[in-house]
Amino acid sequence: MTTNVVGVCERVQHGCWRDYRDDVTKLNPRLAEIIDEIDPESSHRIYRVTYSYGDRIYERPGFYLPSNDEDGVLLSEVGGTVCDDLGYSYMPLTFVLYNSAELYSADDNYVMPVNVFVPGDMFAVYESLSMITNMVDVKPSWSISAGISTVCLLGKISNAVKHQQLRVDYGASLPLPRSLLEQRFVMRKIGRNSNWRCELLMFSGRWLDHTQDKAWMPFYDYLFKIAWYQMRNVRNESRFEELWDSDRFSKYVNETAKRIIVIASSYYPGMTVVNDREWLLPARFLESVYLDKYRLDYAPVLMGPAFLGNESYESKTVYYSGNYNVLYLNDGGGRSSNLSVGFKELERLCALFCSVDGFVKNSKGDGLIGHNINIMSGDVVFVRFFYGGTAATGGALFLNSCSLGRYDSDLESLLHGRLSGYGLPAFAAFLRSCVQISIQ
Repeated sequence: MTTNVVGVCERVQHGCWRDYRDDVTKLNPRLAEIIDEIDPESSHRIYRVTYSYGDRIYERPGFYLPSNDEDGVLLSEVGGTVCDDLGYSYMPLTFVLYNSAELYSADDNYVMPVNVFVPGDMFAVYESLSMITNMVDVKPSWSISAGISTVCLLGKISNAVKHQQLRVDYGASLPLPRSLLEQRFVMRKIGRNSNWRCELLMFSGRWLDHTQDKAWMPFYDYLFKIAWYQMRNVRNESRFEELWDSDRFSKYVNETAKRIIVIASSYYPGMTVVNDREWLLPARFLESVYLDKYRLDYAPVLMGPAFLGNESYESKTVYYSGNYNVLYLNDGGGRSSNLSVGFKELERLCALFCSVDGFVKNSKGDGLIGHNINIMSGDVVFVRFFYGGTAATGGALFLNSCSLGRYDSDLESLLHGRLSGYGLPAFAAFLRSCVQISIQ
C-alpha cells in the first residue's frame, strides 16, 4: 500500500516492491524477475515521485523533490525519513516509470546532452554503486531534468511584441530568448502549464545494504552492467582524443569533428525532430502556444536530444548544429567558449572528414558518406553538411537547408501532415552550420 510522504507535496509517495512490481514488470521484465527472486522485505522502501515538465531532479547543489512551486525543494531541506532513505548518494538509484528524464551539462554559454532516460531505464546507477564500493567521488557537475531541457526551435523566437503575449499568459518573468540556447528556459516555463508528467521510482538506501548476501548478487551484477554501458562515452573518450588530434585544424574544428563521430557512434545524443515524441516534452502543447498565441509564421519544429539508432526511443536522423554550442572549450578563464562554426571552419571540417578513411565524397551531391562508423549497431552512417541562409558558395560538399526534408522522413511527414501550410524559417539559426547524421 502506497503512502504520501509527510512534509512533501502529494507527488511523493512511498511503498514497497509489491506495490510497484506490476509496473516494473511491464517495462523491464528482467529486472522484475531478479527482484522477485530476492523477494525484499517491506522495509526496502521505494518512492514514487511525480515531476512536472522541466522540474529539476538534480542540479547543484543537490537532489530535488517536487514541491508546489516550480523551484522544487532540496532533499536536505526536507529531512525526516525520506532524507534518511534517499540521501545515501548525490542522486538515489532511480527507475523511469513514465515519460523521460534528461542528463545534460550546461552553463550560460553552452549545453551538451549526455543521456536521455526513457521508461524501463535506470539512472544514478554509477553514483549508487560508488557508495557500496566505497569509492570517493566528486559531486557531479551535470544536471538532470524531468523531460528534456536541451530543446529549441529551428528559428528564433525573439520578437518582443509577440513574446509579450506569452508573458501575459504565462508570467511576467518569462525571459525573451535572444539565442537558441536561451529558448530552453522559456520552453521549461511554458511547458510547466501543460499536463505533462514524469514518474520515477527511487530506491531507498536499504536496497544497497546487502553486498555480502549472495541472494542479492544478481541485482548488483545487473546494476554494474548498466553502469558499464552508461559510462561508454567516458570509457572511450581517450580513444577519440587520440583519433582526432590534428595540428592542421583549429581546436574548435577538431573538437567538432570528435563530437560528430561520438554522436554517429551513439555514445552521445544528437538533436532530432521531437514534435511526435511526447514522452520527451509536451510537444503538442508547445506547438499550439507558438502557433496560436505567439503567431509564429513558420513551422514550430522542435529539436531535442536522441541517440542515433533504429530502436523506438532512438532516431534514424540526428543533427549537430554549430549555432547551438554543444561543445565545451575552456578559454583559459574557466568559462566555456561561446562560439559557432563559421563557413570557413565548416569547410575545414569537411576537409578533415574527406581525409579520413571510410569517408567518401558522393558525386551525386548527397554530402559525405561514412561507412560502418556506428560502433553500437554497425549501420552505414550518412554525414551531410548544410549551410543555411543566403550562402551559396558551399559547392558540392554543402547542401541547401531547404532540402533538409529530403533526407529526414520525420521532418518531411511533419511538414506534410499537421504542420502543412507552414514552411521552414527562411533563416533558421539551428540549420546554419548544421551537420546531419543518419542511418538508412
